[in-house]
Amino acid sequence: MTGRIINQTLALANTEYPVTLPSNFRLLAFQCRTAVDIRFAWTPGQVVAGNYFTLKSGSTYWMDQMLHPGESPILFLATGNAGAIVEIEVW
Repeated sequence: MTGRIINQTLALANTEYPVTLPSNFRLLAFQCRTAVDIRFAWTPGQVVAGNYFTLKSGSTYWMDQMLHPGESPILFLATGNAGAIVEIEVW
């Protein structure tokens, strides 16, 4: 199985960046290339002002099932550090 890599630059601190993932992905993994924490959510507006999950520096998030079969889910990302790059791989 071949993965698809997406690199998302979070150019501005505390700004929400949406990443549309391919529909029907089976596996998802992401991490921050630099040593900073990132915030993520599956609902818009949450990573800046609300209900989000923190991926700690040096950690990788892994999911082995689709969230929305047949749809292209959107991953919302933010960080407190400008210029962070989030490495995303989907299969």
